[in-house]
Amino acid sequence: MVATPIVPAVGQAAPRSHNPTTKDADATTIDSGRPPDDMHQISMADAIAQHRPTLVVFASPAFCTSRVCGPEVHVVQALEPTYRDRLTFIHVEIYRDFVPDPSKRQLAPTVGEWRLQTEPWIFLIDSKGIIAARFEGPTSTDEVKAAIDHLLA
Repeated sequence: MVATPIVPAVGQAAPRSHNPTTKDADATTIDSGRPPDDMHQISMADAIAQHRPTLVVFASPAFCTSRVCGPEVHVVQALEPTYRDRLTFIHVEIYRDFVPDPSKRQLAPTVGEWRLQTEPWIFLIDSKGIIAARFEGPTSTDEVKAAIDHLLA
C-alpha cells in the first residue's frame, strides 16, 4: 500500500480552489506584501477551467514564520515577465482577516483545501489541472525556471 501525501502530490489533480482575487477584494486585504503583488487576478478554479498552465505560490510576505516567504514571492515575480504570456501566476496569501488588525488573522480557506502545514510552497499545474511540480520551502529561481521550462516544453 502506498501512503498518500497529505499535501497534493505531483501527478494528482490540483484542488479547484476559489482563492480570493482582486475581483472579490482589494489587493491589500488578500496580500500581506507591501505593496501587494499583481498575482491575484484569477482563481485557481478559473485558470484550471480555462486549461491554463499555472504557477501557484502559497506565501505570506508579512507574517511568514520562516522568513523565506517574502523572498519566495520575489523568486516567482522574477520569472513572471519571461513567462506571463504562457503561464498564469497566482499568489495565495496564507492568512485572511489581517486587515485592519493583524492579531485577528486566520488561515485562509485555500490553505486548508491544499492541506498545507508549512509555507512557502510553489506548485506548477499543467493545462489539464494536474500538479506537474511542487516545491516546499526556499527554492531557487533556477529550480523553478527549469520546472517551468519542462512544463511548457
